Amino acid sequence: MLNPPARQAANRWVSLYNILQMKKLIKKIWKDSVGSNLIASALLAIFSLIFSLIKSFTDQIDFKSAFIDFWTIKIELWLIISLIILIVVATKIFKKNKQFKYVDGELELDKQLFIKIRDVLLPQDRTIGFLRHNNFAGFSFDTEMLNDIYEFENEKENPNFHFFHPELEQIKNEIMESVDKFTYVVAVDTLPTLQGRQTVPEDWEIEQPERFDRVVGELHNLSHKICDKYDILIRTGRSILKV
Repeated sequence: MLNPPARQAANRWVSLYNILQMKKLIKKIWKDSVGSNLIASALLAIFSLIFSLIKSFTDQIDFKSAFIDFWTIKIELWLIISLIILIVVATKIFKKNKQFKYVDGELELDKQLFIKIRDVLLPQDRTIGFLRHNNFAGFSFDTEMLNDIYEFENEKENPNFHFFHPELEQIKNEIMESVDKFTYVVAVDTLPTLQGRQTVPEDWEIEQPERFDRVVGELHNLSHKICDKYDILIRTGRSILKV
């Protein structure tokens, strides 16, 4: 059996462990939107009960009347607006102070991935340059000009193809989404030519004008989105990663 000092020390460690576990549980629940709402509601309910209990003693009224008084308090409109403004400002300050920070080699890994995308998978002078200027309205194109975005698309399931920085990851995912849609339209709504190229058939402009306009519009819109998001990724990556 443990002597009294050892038993007291053990009890302190158990108490500390229980407190830490409780803090983890509360933190986990608070991060969940439903859990945080339940906690906020419970705190409000507890506060209303405490307020009503104190008011019933200080004002010498029954608890029910004090409880009703709490939920029927008249609040001036200017006070509500001021509170909303204060919450909005505090939220923005909190988000600004909660900026992402790299740890344990993450910066170097993000630099490597950024350079891979910029210099290997999607260099400016190949598919990206082609998408910037090509006219898909009945003009055939060499599918090899799209090889870069196919290679980029193939990395989608690669767990290493991931930025630690949330802003870079979001932009990369937006590029991937547009690339997926673009390659789908190419596969479904363009046809091969006798020369081994691919095209939105020019005779559709006469025979199927609505389909022609839809497909050409989608290809142009998606190619512009890919290039626009690509430019944002390059500018943002250079600013954050300094490469």
